[in-house]
Amino acid sequence: MKHKVWTSVSVLALAGGLAVATGAGVSGADGHGHGHHHNPPTVMTGTTTCSVKNLSLRLSTALTATASTAPITVKLSGSALRHCTNNIQGDVHVRSGQLRGLNGSLAAGATCAAFLTGTTLPSFGGGTAHWSARARVAASTDISFPAGALSTTTGGNLQLAFTGGTVTGSYATTAATLTATSRATAANLTAACAGGLKGFHLNGTVTL
Repeated sequence: MKHKVWTSVSVLALAGGLAVATGAGVSGADGHGHGHHHNPPTVMTGTTTCSVKNLSLRLSTALTATASTAPITVKLSGSALRHCTNNIQGDVHVRSGQLRGLNGSLAAGATCAAFLTGTTLPSFGGGTAHWSARARVAASTDISFPAGALSTTTGGNLQLAFTGGTVTGSYATTAATLTATSRATAANLTAACAGGLKGFHLNGTVTL
């Protein structure tokens, strides 16, 4: 199966702010969920580990063989969070979530090859996770990760790994982790550099 790689020529168009999953029971700190609106949203406690499905890494400017002349914004967003542990607390049953809005930055002078073969990733911040439940559930907010690690798996795919992340709201922690592996191989991503690499998708797990 071929995996889509975003280039400057062919880029999946995404809206600036990805919408929270809709349907019965969507909930968050804004209170647009089903349930008793006069009650405050439930703040989930403890730790949860969820599968990360279709996480998108997007670059504000395509990476090529030519060094960038300005910093490049890197966004991690749009991931469905499923099969979460510790998702039932009292009468509240969290069915899924949506991770969005993690932003980082590559310094000026970045090239496509250097990014794909590097071993470090920038820090990311500003993320949120909204939770779907029949009752209102407080969002996980201010999600941030210090600089992470980039490596190549034995199968030839890129792997992103972050530890020591912080979260407020539901599942608040100072030990969040995120590990995700690219759906496309590193070789295919390198080949995309010729047309300008704009982004790619990953799957993995997150612990909050």
